[in-house]
Amino acid sequence: MIKNILHELNIQNFDKAIAKGFIEPNYFSSADHAYIINKKYYFKEDIDISYYLKEKIVEMIAQNEGIETVDTKYVQFGKYYGELAASFLKDGKKAVNGTTIINAYKNFLAKNNFPIPSKPNNLETIRKALKYYFDLKEEQLDNLMSEFLKRYMIDLLTMQNDRTTNNWEVFVDEHNNFAGITPIYDSNKSLKNYQYAEMQKFPNANLNSFLIKLSYDEECVHMSSYEEISYFLEQVDISTKEAFDDLVKKYSQIIIENYCYQLLNRLGIDDKKLAMDIIRDYSEHYQILLEIIKKSKNKEGRSL
Repeated sequence: MIKNILHELNIQNFDKAIAKGFIEPNYFSSADHAYIINKKYYFKEDIDISYYLKEKIVEMIAQNEGIETVDTKYVQFGKYYGELAASFLKDGKKAVNGTTIINAYKNFLAKNNFPIPSKPNNLETIRKALKYYFDLKEEQLDNLMSEFLKRYMIDLLTMQNDRTTNNWEVFVDEHNNFAGITPIYDSNKSLKNYQYAEMQKFPNANLNSFLIKLSYDEECVHMSSYEEISYFLEQVDISTKEAFDDLVKKYSQIIIENYCYQLLNRLGIDDKKLAMDIIRDYSEHYQILLEIIKKSKNKEGRSL
């Protein structure tokens, strides 16, 4: 069932709660109607139920792979419907997003007359930016980039189109020292094959480079999504290639179909077309992944 959670959050009237400041518009969100509730929850209004299903499927996969996620719920909020997510900034925690980290690194490069990457939201540049911003040791960087790589592979598996620099963050302590990577969040722009297959990473140089989704390295900028996956598997070492192969094999079309119907049953929604649209797109994507993996066999690459 879809819950109306106004009373659960002790809110008697949505509009009055906004007027009193208990609910604040989230101006940092790209969503037209996004709110922060009592500094503990994020609510996105007018989110279609299909986007919620995609968000939850990505959450389920990530959690199965030992990656922490922000738990989202599809709720009625007074007269509004949308996604509710608990903030991960609890108990005084603070976080810095990718845009801030990479901008600082680009400023450093500019001041020292070093080349500046035009599309910096890629694993290669992120490593350098994190090293500069936090002065991390190589062992710390290796561990952190291993986590980024796992998340990147899940993005490839789930056709993620929106892992921009505003959609990944790291925790910092009171002295702005690195304190870990935040949970995965904002994953609902995924599992839509026609968008993913046709998408290229904004070859127009006038577009903001931070609108570009996470990629492997800067060579991927002008590649289509499937060209990037082929390139990624040609570049990485055997162990990473095998890890991606194992990930893909683990989440067959049947698994995603089961996830869809589990989620719809929880919500009390009987909409086979909604599930079948996701299953169809994922099935097409899955077959392409299997072909790419097959072609990449026996090609040795490199580590990050």
